[in-house]
Amino acid sequence: MGLDSGHGWWYTGVFTSRYCQVLWTIPVEFKASMVVFLFCAASCKFKSPTYRLVGCWLLILLCYCWQTVYVALFMFGVFLAELSLSRSSVSEINLPVADTDLPRLENEKPGREKAGAMGTCVVSTIMLATGMYLLNEPEHGQLPYFGYLIPSWWEGGDEGRQHFWMSISAALIVYALETCPTLQVPFNTGFSQYLGHISFGLYVMHISICRSFYAGLLTPFRQAYLGESLWWYFAMYVLYILAAMWAADWFTRLDRQVVSFGRWLEKQTFA
Repeated sequence: MGLDSGHGWWYTGVFTSRYCQVLWTIPVEFKASMVVFLFCAASCKFKSPTYRLVGCWLLILLCYCWQTVYVALFMFGVFLAELSLSRSSVSEINLPVADTDLPRLENEKPGREKAGAMGTCVVSTIMLATGMYLLNEPEHGQLPYFGYLIPSWWEGGDEGRQHFWMSISAALIVYALETCPTLQVPFNTGFSQYLGHISFGLYVMHISICRSFYAGLLTPFRQAYLGESLWWYFAMYVLYILAAMWAADWFTRLDRQVVSFGRWLEKQTFA
């Protein structure tokens, strides 16, 4: 068991658990959450949300200078939350207007709102496409001009370099989805909501199912009886995905029961 470097990605020797290797993210998430808590505590008395936004982006840039991209992404979440709260506050303000201005304002407001929403959606779509492109950046050396934009002092070799663009693409994608309701439609379906409900279970269980069911059972069965056809690879992978979802569903159900028991125990033992 090694020590976490603080950069926020997995590598040989990272602080992890033999019981479940994916738990290496827990200390990373805890440290980033503490930074978010301290930032919110330090900035809660600012007179204007603009000051918090400026402070948030300053900390994001410093995190990139310190190569702690996971903290930068957590702070980007703070930025999105602040932006959402600011938009909600503005939409709830009702300014008094003179009666003579009402007809003109009623005719102009829908047009302005529609044009603004369309412009926001176009920009968000471009940001989504850019983020998806950067997220699929080829390995270092195959598309060299991306590598030229990575700071020369960036550490971690190829693993560290790929997280530079990966973090930026993640921020672009989440921002695009947050600001354009049209892009959110696929994620509001029942199946998408269900995947979100079991997402942590999928993260925790996918490696265990992969090693025990996919690599331990499905792959030997395919090699022995089905051959190397891509269709059989696809079929075995579909079975693996279904098994991972089944395990994640049970994990989520059990996790909810454990949380409920913890709350009950807290009420019984604390005044």
